[in-house]
Amino acid sequence: MELTDGPGTEPDVLRRVTRPGRVVGLLVLVLLGLGYGVTSLSQLRTPTNPGWVSLLSVIGFVVFTTATGGTSLWLHRGMYSDRAVWRVVGWCLLGLLPVVVVSFLTVLYQRSFGVSLARTWFVVVQLSGIGALGGLLTGVYDVRRVTAHERRRAVSGEMEALVSASPLALISVSTEGIVQNWNPAAERMFGYDAEEVVGERYPLVPDSFDDEFDDHLERVNSGETIRGVETKRQHRNGSLLDVSIWTAPIREEDEVTGTIVALADISDRKRRERELRTFQQAVEQARNSILITDTDGNIQYVNPAFEEQTGYTREEAVGDTPAIVNSGKQPPSFYEDLWKTILDGDDWHARIVNERKSGELYEVNQTITPIFDEDGTVEHFVAIEVDVTDEVRRRQQLQVLQRVLRHNLRNDMTVVLGHVERLRQEEATSSAWLDSVDKIEATAEELLALGEKVRTTRQALADDTQHRHSIDVAELVPTLAETASERYPQATISSTVDATDCPVDGSIETALEELLDNAVRHSDRAAPTVDLSARCIEDGDWIEIRVADDGPGIPDEEREVLRRGAETALLHGTGLGLWLVNWTVTAAGGEVSIDVSETYGTVVTVRTPIRD
Repeated sequence: MELTDGPGTEPDVLRRVTRPGRVVGLLVLVLLGLGYGVTSLSQLRTPTNPGWVSLLSVIGFVVFTTATGGTSLWLHRGMYSDRAVWRVVGWCLLGLLPVVVVSFLTVLYQRSFGVSLARTWFVVVQLSGIGALGGLLTGVYDVRRVTAHERRRAVSGEMEALVSASPLALISVSTEGIVQNWNPAAERMFGYDAEEVVGERYPLVPDSFDDEFDDHLERVNSGETIRGVETKRQHRNGSLLDVSIWTAPIREEDEVTGTIVALADISDRKRRERELRTFQQAVEQARNSILITDTDGNIQYVNPAFEEQTGYTREEAVGDTPAIVNSGKQPPSFYEDLWKTILDGDDWHARIVNERKSGELYEVNQTITPIFDEDGTVEHFVAIEVDVTDEVRRRQQLQVLQRVLRHNLRNDMTVVLGHVERLRQEEATSSAWLDSVDKIEATAEELLALGEKVRTTRQALADDTQHRHSIDVAELVPTLAETASERYPQATISSTVDATDCPVDGSIETALEELLDNAVRHSDRAAPTVDLSARCIEDGDWIEIRVADDGPGIPDEEREVLRRGAETALLHGTGLGLWLVNWTVTAAGGEVSIDVSETYGTVVTVRTPIRD
């Protein structure tokens, strides 16, 4: 049966079918095909991740379908198995089956009823295209679904291996705190087998940390992720472990269904931190000065004892070199030996004289030790300095006191014994007898004065410099001059002060009294002249006090002993007075110098810092 009788003619049957009827029939057929295609297309609207399907594995092209719909297709490079390609081809062929059936029914319908809805080839091509598209989309979805399933299985296996091999304890718990998973690291870390704890309440929280755990569980159940919380968890044997915890919610369809917990054992790190903290506290609280330098001598650390000992703050010292306390008392060869020793990796021990920020000298026992890195290379030096200034001073004081007492007692007792022998030979009324009595009395008074001076010296040196009282020079100088004038009326003692509001250590008063007494008592003049003056120097930070007399001057050996700061077997002073002055002023942070003028006499200069 022909669909048409020829050009420009139509069979009777076709003429009996109106044009609207043809259109309706065609639309029905088209809608059926489109419905099939759209139905296949809708299967792609899934919440899974983007899928990759190989269409031509030989050249490696794939179709990429979005997770929110399959209406947009792109070609990308990829390499997938032939199995995936044949699944898609199979679905395409399957999609053509309805087309073949519909085409056959269409031809049969037209031949049976003589209705020409459209050219047969047009119907077949149209429906074949719709069917193939539907099969293609269905195949893409199917391969995508299978691939996703295989991927999930692979990822699940990888995750299981990762969890099993993880050094972190990985534990999942329900929203109620019931253990659901427990990896091997958790078994090793806490001593519980998985079979013991899965399905049970989370067993690791010490009683004192219950509130913390409940708070964390509540926060994670609300969707919060908690990172790096350091706390304690309990081992099966009851011991506590230091751990760092990360917790995150487990979600299914935007609903929190549990918590994943990762725990790292930080017990070793915490132990090292405690040891480091103990070491740091020991260094910080040490009474001895400690400083650390690099191999170039740049200071990198000083402890509080260094600040107290030197007067330099940490900020002032760090970045500088130990030369800031160099007194110049050690020759360059000393430091050459020092550097050679420590750079060779050996310890250095020495007693040296340093200089404080104030300019005061102090003596230390110094030990410098190299610090080595992992390769045995010297990378730092640590120096420990023990201030032995007081120890040296006390030893010196004992030596001087012993020498003075031994010398003066021996000489004075010789005088006393000589006069006693003379008294035995003379009559009680003779002038010689009376002269001997006077000598004995004078010697006894000198011995008493010596004893008092020793007591004063010990008291002045024993006082805590931190708790001594201060005295204003503007009041001290005229008061001392007036008191000395009353004690020695034959002397002319004057005073001048060019300073106001300048407090100094109260022990300076003892030193100045001794200087005034020496100036008068050791003068070779019947009417000695002494001048006591004071003035501010160095921008008002120091006071300079001068005691000038017109006497014979202090012997060179006495001045040399004080300059050297020590006595020797061949060189020592004859009295205690100048030592008392030197010790007292030095203990107050000052210094003493002596000048002798042939035209005038002796000038003793005391320089001492002004106290805050």
